Amino acid sequence: MPITDVGPEGDDRGKGGRYLLIPPGYKGNVPEGYFPIQTATYNGYALFRAIPATSSASDLDNAISLVKKMRLYSLAQAENPPASHYIDIVGKLFDGIPAFDDTFYDRLAKMVDEEPVQTRDLVAMAQLRSLGIEKDKAFNPDQATRDSLKTAAAEAQAGFMQASANVEPWWPDTRWGLPAGAGPKTAFTFLADDRYEIDDRGQTFFLAYAVPKKLGAATVYVGAFVDAKDAPLQGDKIYRLQIPANVPAKQYWAVLPSTPLKPQRSFAKRRR
Repeated sequence: MPITDVGPEGDDRGKGGRYLLIPPGYKGNVPEGYFPIQTATYNGYALFRAIPATSSASDLDNAISLVKKMRLYSLAQAENPPASHYIDIVGKLFDGIPAFDDTFYDRLAKMVDEEPVQTRDLVAMAQLRSLGIEKDKAFNPDQATRDSLKTAAAEAQAGFMQASANVEPWWPDTRWGLPAGAGPKTAFTFLADDRYEIDDRGQTFFLAYAVPKKLGAATVYVGAFVDAKDAPLQGDKIYRLQIPANVPAKQYWAVLPSTPLKPQRSFAKRRR
C-alpha cells in the first residue's frame, strides 16, 4: 500500500525536504522540520525516478547528481548523517523475476514472523496456520507439503496471467485499460465501503511492484494483454505497436513489456 508520493506531487512539492519514517506503534513526539510518514510495517521500499530534461550527457549527469543527493539514515544520526552508498547496476546482471514455486511460502513465513499483523489480514493469518506459517514458529514443511505448495504457486501464477486480460478500458472501444480497477478508486488501499478487494490487490501487485498514492498526478500506466482479435498476447510471437504522434505526457512516457502467457521472448516494433 503506498504511503506517500514525493517530488512535485508529494508533500515537498518538488522543493525537496526531509521525510521522517515512523515505525509501527510509535507514541513519542515527532520533531519539527520533517514530513512525518507513519508506517504500518517495518519492511518497506521506495522507488524514485529522476527525469532528465533531455537525453544529453549534461542532463543525464544532472539527473544522476540529483539521485545522489538522497540520504537515508536513522534519526539518531541526523546531526551527522553517514555517507550514502550508491550502486550503479548498468552492465551488471540483475535478476528481478519473482519465483512462483514453494520458495514463495518461505518468504511469506519470514514476513509473517517479522511484521505486526494487520486487521485486514486476520482471516488470511488463520488460513496460513494450516500450512504451518505463524508468528514465532519455524516454517519447516516436509517434501510432500513443498510439492503441494509448488503446484499451488504455479496455479496462482497461471490464474493471475489469465485475469490480467480483464481490464477496464481507458478509452472507449479499445483494449488498453487499468487492470484491477479497485486500486485507483481506493488510493491503492483496496478498502471499499463494503468489502476488502483482495483479488484486485493480488492482481495489481502481480503486474506491478510500486504504485503511486495519487494515480494520474504522479504517474499513470495503462496496459493491454490481448491483441486486436482479443487473443492473449504470447511471448513467442511478434507484435506491432502503433503509437500516434504527440503522446499526452507531461514529463515522460515509456513502453514496458507486459507479462506474456508464455514467458519466452516478447518485443514490439514501435512506429511513430
